[in-house]
Amino acid sequence: MSQTAVSVAVENGSPGPAGKTLMVVETSRFGRVEVDRDAVISMVSPVLGFPEARRFFLKRHSERSPLMWFQSVEIADLAFVVIDPAYILSDYRPVLKPAVLEALEAGDPAGLDTLVILSIPPGGRGEVTANLMAPLVINPGRRLAAQVLLDSSGYDCRWPVRGGDGA
Repeated sequence: MSQTAVSVAVENGSPGPAGKTLMVVETSRFGRVEVDRDAVISMVSPVLGFPEARRFFLKRHSERSPLMWFQSVEIADLAFVVIDPAYILSDYRPVLKPAVLEALEAGDPAGLDTLVILSIPPGGRGEVTANLMAPLVINPGRRLAAQVLLDSSGYDCRWPVRGGDGA
């Protein structure tokens, strides 16, 4: 995921520059968060199992962490831990169908960002896994996203996260 796209989309808690329209989002994890309306990402197809959640924003876990939160605007207690899949598997290149590119208003997949949702066992016990079978694909320029179910990709929805390249 390009660092430029992340810096535009990630809310960091500081006041927006002049001319930015901020909105307040109530969250269960972070309390009241001010978010630049231009950083809100609209889902063109919902996250699997959460059809009512249509708008999200990205929030960094911490300054030095590659982890981010994909926080719902509509549902205070809905937030997914996400990461750029390059941290897990350097050659991860999901093939997107033309219908996905059209829905995301993207002519070229090279301009899209990809994130994967992590599953972290309660209490930190057990193996952290990444859903490489159903990545979140984001068009940062249009602020549109979709969770894409990859057909016969060879990727698993519970890919072990052990460091770079899944090793």
